[in-house]
Amino acid sequence: MADASAGYKGPRLGDAASLWNFTTAPGWTTSETLILQHALQHFGVGRWVQILDSDVLPGKTIQQLNGQTQRLLGKQSLAAYTGLKLDIDKIRGDNQAMKDVERKNGLVINSGPNPTAEMRKKWQAESNAKYKLTEEQVAENGRKMKELAALTRGTENVDADKNENKAKSPEQARIRTMTSDVATLDNATREQVIQKLVARAKDLLERVIKAQSSSDVQNDKAAGKKKLDATPDVGLAENRKRARV
Repeated sequence: MADASAGYKGPRLGDAASLWNFTTAPGWTTSETLILQHALQHFGVGRWVQILDSDVLPGKTIQQLNGQTQRLLGKQSLAAYTGLKLDIDKIRGDNQAMKDVERKNGLVINSGPNPTAEMRKKWQAESNAKYKLTEEQVAENGRKMKELAALTRGTENVDADKNENKAKSPEQARIRTMTSDVATLDNATREQVIQKLVARAKDLLERVIKAQSSSDVQNDKAAGKKKLDATPDVGLAENRKRARV
């Protein structure tokens, strides 16, 4: 008897609801999805903590990153790609082209037993050999990730900055740079910010030391005056003694 569910395209009992959204993913914009792809190709698949620490996707959770990465790769299990810096588009294209595999909402799923450590290692070696990015590509993805994240947050639009800096005084431009999100700055600008912060810290320390020295001098003068006032006037005491006699 033929399986009545063979052509069924909806969720079955036991399926994860998140696999049947029929959307890219709830709560994700196109820009955020592209930022995630650049982040995966820069930090590596599954490097959730590094991605979160980079602050390019504020507000996202590890669960959200994992779920959207499954959609980007076209596969539910990330075991074959974890820790690797790979070409996401090529992987998704190959997974979408696979035949005779089980899928849920377009995602390839593992219908066999849980993979062993040896199987994972083999899959990762195969993925690295086929999809590995060059160091230049990894660096370029990092740059694009930061630029797109900055534009998405509206904190660093190149054209807007040019016009804005013309209208602002050098001091205002400096303040804007000093208060920018460090993760959105390039290495040269970040180095300048660090140097300015160090210089400001030194200046503040010198002012504190100077103020403390001035305060010590004032305290010494006050203490000396108080001591002088407390010293008995010998001449006055003699005059009072004679007057009583």
